[in-house]
Amino acid sequence: MKKFLITPVWLLCLVCLFMMTACGEDNTPPTSSPEEHIPENGIVFVDENTVVFTATSDVMPIGEKTMLIDYLGGLQEKALLTYDGYTGDYGYYVTAVNGKAEAYGDTSMQYWAFYTNLYSYNGVDYALADYGTYEYGGVTYCACGYGVSAMPVVQGYTYVIAYTTYSYA
Repeated sequence: MKKFLITPVWLLCLVCLFMMTACGEDNTPPTSSPEEHIPENGIVFVDENTVVFTATSDVMPIGEKTMLIDYLGGLQEKALLTYDGYTGDYGYYVTAVNGKAEAYGDTSMQYWAFYTNLYSYNGVDYALADYGTYEYGGVTYCACGYGVSAMPVVQGYTYVIAYTTYSYA
């Protein structure tokens, strides 16, 4: 009986290990990125529903404590994008990007979701495929596991802001 119990436990451990490493490496700058799609200022508007940018010190100085909300502010100061939102119990919540606001209906809602290839940094997992992925330029970006107030911005990593629909009916 012990033999049958141990095998599923090891199998579960292997599955968990695979899931933890599925999105990337710790502190390693991305080896595959859509850099050919990103202009020198580090930002591209794919369409009215998607903004992609690679963090660069050309927008603002990037340090250990630079968070996504700070970088969005830098992009807005340089007139590269606009955003709006509010500060709530869990930090800043983005409600609009470039004038397009979140929307709620009877069976679904549209909101701005954030994705990145900063999978793990300083021992913390920041991008979680379980919460969603986004494909751009042949690269899969995972959903940010932290809000914009707590999501670090690291030089050379890419961030995606995508207008996303969630159905709840």
